[in-house]
Amino acid sequence: MILGVAGTFVTLVGGAVAIYRVGHRRGSKDARRSLNDESLRKRYEVVYAPMDALFLTRHITSSSAVMAPYVSMRIKRAWVELRKGRLRKALVAISDRRRTKESAEVEFGGAFPLKDIQQILTGNEAYADETLLRLVAHADRSRYEAAVDGPRDYPNALTDEEFELFRHIAATRVRLSEVFVADR
Repeated sequence: MILGVAGTFVTLVGGAVAIYRVGHRRGSKDARRSLNDESLRKRYEVVYAPMDALFLTRHITSSSAVMAPYVSMRIKRAWVELRKGRLRKALVAISDRRRTKESAEVEFGGAFPLKDIQQILTGNEAYADETLLRLVAHADRSRYEAAVDGPRDYPNALTDEEFELFRHIAATRVRLSEVFVADR
């Protein structure tokens, strides 16, 4: 009889402890999720929405080219490689469309707003993600490196790093707005 009472007592205490642990774990997860949602909301409202607004008055245009769009062009190039005895390069030439790197420029609306982006980030670094901070630093450095290389052909041309920063800002703002903006 004593063993039966002790067994019941252990079962009740064990059940209460298990229920407490499950409830505590679930409550902790909900609290962390709430803090994370608030952090993402601040990231959207304080960082990405104002940065994206900078591009409402500036039009960024990008382009790339395909140097060998037709199969006949690629076969001619492969034939040249084959005559030189380079079988591997000939096989590569058949599938290589010779796509150029994508480049971009500010078509109208002023220069790329890197200083404005840095101003938005000043004091709000806590809300910015690591990728954004890294891209801003790279874009800033790319301007200095471009100045050392000499004048550019197109003064409104974006460096690769600036274009990558622009694409990151636009994509992240869209992703966050799908979560936090109603009527979508």
